[in-house]
Amino acid sequence: SLVGAASPSRVGGRIFVGLSTAHTTGCGFHIAAPLYPTVERERIDLQDSTLRRWNLGMLHAAGALARVFYDGGFDSARGGSTKQVTASLKTRLSWHGFGPSVPDSAVSEALRDSFLGDEMNSLKIPTATGIEKAANVLMPPEGLDLLSNHGPCV
Repeated sequence: SLVGAASPSRVGGRIFVGLSTAHTTGCGFHIAAPLYPTVERERIDLQDSTLRRWNLGMLHAAGALARVFYDGGFDSARGGSTKQVTASLKTRLSWHGFGPSVPDSAVSEALRDSFLGDEMNSLKIPTATGIEKAANVLMPPEGLDLLSNHGPCV
């Protein structure tokens, strides 16, 4: 279907500069932004120092917007049934998993660094006891569930 063909996979989001480029985002969303492409219009220009600075700045802005969208999703997910909330959170987490981008890893690195920013400890994640800040969550070793009684666990 047309919608399926245009939907990004978990790591197959694309960069658009009017038309699609060869760049992937390394995460589950597309980016259409005023980025400067190469002369062939197949890639965003990360070689010229001035254009690289602009393009990476735009990618950092996109990463920051992705974080706003990510955080806002937790607020909107709280009102539904447990099944609805779980499905919504799984989808949201899959969109924001940053893998390598092709053909240049600088794209996904810029998005990820801006997404995490200086506030990594304030990143919200779903736990067994609800949505918590990552800094407050324990991840017990496999098979050791003794810690689950001492606070939120993943």
